[in-house]
Amino acid sequence: MCTNTRTWSTDLTFYALSDQFSLRKADAKAWSIYYSVYYNQAHNGFFKESAFDVYDGDNSFWVFKDEAKIGGVILSASSMYNLFFIPPFNDELNVVKLIKQLLVDFSDGSKDITVIDVLPHQVDLFSRAGFWVDINRSRWMQRPTEVLDIIWDDCVRIETPVIEYGKYANELEIAELLFESFKGGINAARRGHSSNESFMFNLNLNHFTSSMLNASTLVYDNNTNQLVGACLLFLCNYQHQRIFSPGVFNIGVLPTYRNKGLASKMLKRALTHLYGDYPILRIGVLQGTYAESLYYNLGFMPLDVEVERLVLPSSEIKLLKSIQ
Repeated sequence: MCTNTRTWSTDLTFYALSDQFSLRKADAKAWSIYYSVYYNQAHNGFFKESAFDVYDGDNSFWVFKDEAKIGGVILSASSMYNLFFIPPFNDELNVVKLIKQLLVDFSDGSKDITVIDVLPHQVDLFSRAGFWVDINRSRWMQRPTEVLDIIWDDCVRIETPVIEYGKYANELEIAELLFESFKGGINAARRGHSSNESFMFNLNLNHFTSSMLNASTLVYDNNTNQLVGACLLFLCNYQHQRIFSPGVFNIGVLPTYRNKGLASKMLKRALTHLYGDYPILRIGVLQGTYAESLYYNLGFMPLDVEVERLVLPSSEIKLLKSIQ
């Protein structure tokens, strides 16, 4: 199918951006190879075990100028990410504006258009095209798995979480712990965690496998039977790749139990349980939180800080559509 329609469909193979520029459906494997070279070497090296993995074939597009391939992007009806350009092409801003207009044409104005996980060198580019920068800055950190010595205090006991019907069996208890752990801090303010319900999730069993549960930790105070710490793991597929690697889904310790090494011990336990099955453990952390130094002191290597997303708000989309 080849058409100039401005309606989003995963069946379409061609979108005209202008008389010169177009988007053309890409073979996912070939697209991934180009992405691994041209997106960002430091970033791709960080995720090197999946650098040549097959991306979402329905959403991978080449960017063409006339008949010359000049870049690539992953696109959906209301978002884009992983935009890259092939040297010596240097008219990036024009292309971003054209893709933005295409997304506006797709939109009915009911929700925002987002650019996801924007690398530092791209923030100014998307901002100049009219996207609004989100307040959240985060980074990935990673460390090789390893068998580590862990000595637990006698006053605490260790359990592994259980999933029943797509939720943690003690979901309310875990949600209360995480809410109390984050309450009043940068994470809560910037993530909008305003209640226990902010930490209640439907869990995809493809991500929360038995190996992830066994590497997760619940810490209870033996005297009160209160849950005082939790480190929950899952298999994350970064940027919709099909190679999964362990990541920390959530970690928290009650304020009154901090400075006892519980977070460090839970992470060491995770690294130990994963060793032999998975080479690396990853964790995402907001910039400016105390957790950054904790992970660094445990040997986690940081990637550059990213803007989590840039947004074209629905109000702005409606305005743009009204003046077309």
